[in-house]
Amino acid sequence: MRWTSRASCSAAILDLDGDGDLDIVTNNYGDVPQGFISDLAQRGPALSFGLGTATQVDSIMVNWPTGKQQVVGGPHRSGSTVVVKEQ
Repeated sequence: MRWTSRASCSAAILDLDGDGDLDIVTNNYGDVPQGFISDLAQRGPALSFGLGTATQVDSIMVNWPTGKQQVVGGPHRSGSTVVVKEQ
């Protein structure tokens, strides 16, 4: 495979495959559009949050890409794992 530089005249960032993560479509000069599909959501990403000196939180609020807001009641202790799925 040979790598060459390409000049893109535009790019769109969107959820192309409906899996909840962002994908990229570019339009290069003199070429067909190219799609770059991210599989981040399929791998189940883990997010970590620091609590500073706090030992727990009373609840967790999630703002989903779909526009829904979800609150997961606690308490949740520092160092614990909480699995949240969109309701």
